[in-house]
Amino acid sequence: MQMMKPTNQHPVTGGRASSSEPKPSGRPGKSQSRLVTAGFIAVVISFFVPPLFPIPIVIGIILIVRGRVGVAAAIIGMGFIAPLIGAVLLMSLTVKTYRVASESMEPTLALDQRFIVNRVVYRLRDPSRRDIIVLHAPTGFDRTNQCGVSHSRKSPCPKSTGQQSKVSFIQRIIGLPGDRISVIDGIAVINGKPLKEPYINPCGDLPACNLPKAIKIQPGHYFAMGDNRGAADDSRFWGPIPKDWIIGEVLFTYWPPNKIGTP
Repeated sequence: MQMMKPTNQHPVTGGRASSSEPKPSGRPGKSQSRLVTAGFIAVVISFFVPPLFPIPIVIGIILIVRGRVGVAAAIIGMGFIAPLIGAVLLMSLTVKTYRVASESMEPTLALDQRFIVNRVVYRLRDPSRRDIIVLHAPTGFDRTNQCGVSHSRKSPCPKSTGQQSKVSFIQRIIGLPGDRISVIDGIAVINGKPLKEPYINPCGDLPACNLPKAIKIQPGHYFAMGDNRGAADDSRFWGPIPKDWIIGEVLFTYWPPNKIGTP
């Protein structure tokens, strides 16, 4: 007897039957792949811009919710580490800590007070009058004759030795390029007018407290003085300094705790 084939049998090809229902591939969709890529890009960006560190963290949390725990953990971990490293490198390049080593800036800054200096600010703008700065003194600052040229004893030094030393001082910018400057009773006289200087200590009757013969500051140079006029070694003795000898501007003091803030 001949066997009859069932009429409802589906044809098969290739030796295997294929289900009519699609199977999940096990691969992430395009949206998740894009999210992963965005997470790693956010990590890189947070390295250069540390305040943006929450972005990769948020992306990592979203990936955890979607089941991508492994890659999410990597993004979150790097999201914390990258901005931390970036911030440390950024600070090492832009700011530096110093300690006041003398009484030359009293009463504004005391001996052993510690402060942070912005080392890039003067690449963005020119120094301003009354800025408190850290600078390199010229060579010869420790000699009796500190000035680079002969000059009247009744005038400040008009020109430095022209050579930068490795020794740094903290002082205040008083004279700008092109100013005519003299000193009367410890107070700077700029272009014939006494400068308002409520921050200084009285100078006394020392010769450096009265230098009535004005000098003109060279282009690109700055005249710096200590606030403690009777105990400061500054441009009165060694002359104006060029801008590129200025290390940076004092941002704020951080020690001792009772003096934290801007000077």
